[in-house]
Amino acid sequence: MNVFHAIQLDWIRSLQVLRCPFFDMFFRMLDGADRFMFSIAIVSFAWYVCSRRLGITFFYLLFTSFLVNTIAKISFGLPRPFHIDSSLDVLHSPIYSKSLGFPSGAAQTAVILASLIFLTSKNLYLRIASILFGVFLCLSKVYLGLHFPSDIVGGLVIGGVIVVVGNTVSSYIEARWFTMPLWRRVLITSLFPVLFAMTLLFPATSKFFHYFGLTAGVGIGILLSTRWDIASVPPRSLIVRFLHAGIVVAVFLALSVFLSGFPYIAFTSVFLGLWLSLFGGQVFLPRSFR
Repeated sequence: MNVFHAIQLDWIRSLQVLRCPFFDMFFRMLDGADRFMFSIAIVSFAWYVCSRRLGITFFYLLFTSFLVNTIAKISFGLPRPFHIDSSLDVLHSPIYSKSLGFPSGAAQTAVILASLIFLTSKNLYLRIASILFGVFLCLSKVYLGLHFPSDIVGGLVIGGVIVVVGNTVSSYIEARWFTMPLWRRVLITSLFPVLFAMTLLFPATSKFFHYFGLTAGVGIGILLSTRWDIASVPPRSLIVRFLHAGIVVAVFLALSVFLSGFPYIAFTSVFLGLWLSLFGGQVFLPRSFR
């Protein structure tokens, strides 16, 4: 253990002096927001409530974050606080027992979510809510003994870089997408599946079989919807948009459970990506709702 971590352990112990049943429950609930299904739900609501462009941008920023975070964790190999002092472990979850600490993926997600809301919405209350969510999500990781403050800072910086670079690249591609030849579109949508396939060389990234299939499915869905001009037109009613997004998330979850029993998860996950990007947009809603 280095001196820098020792100092931060004292900070975490000072924070945990405030421990009580309410704070334990509150921060455990926030930790639940740092899950894959929660990210998919946010992507779905961005895609089908706000705009297809926002959903696609958020999807690829998140998966860039997953990729960069995993490679960074393996490269730095730094422990979590409760790996050094087990008394700091509030959550007692096997999910984190063997995973590394730096940088914080939750902090990266918080920056991406808040930044996209600031870039796309002028609603002051929504902006404040996104900042508060990010602050409490990051604080929960320290309170629960899952991350050092330095992990959080590292995640915030990396997340900020991902947003700046990703949003610039996204705007560049969007401006030229419909004038690109097909081969170039295929090349762009194949980038993430190829990157995730390459990271499977690392022993700690078996979950990327799932990410490989999902990003491949989303890429195929985007290509087909563009090629055949079958991207759904969102209903005017905000309530119906939320209903539509809720159906997409519910079916995605049901398909995830159903397909988990099949082998070759890299291929079954393609169907999940197709549902999110293509078939989910064709959800039948009665004409009276549209």
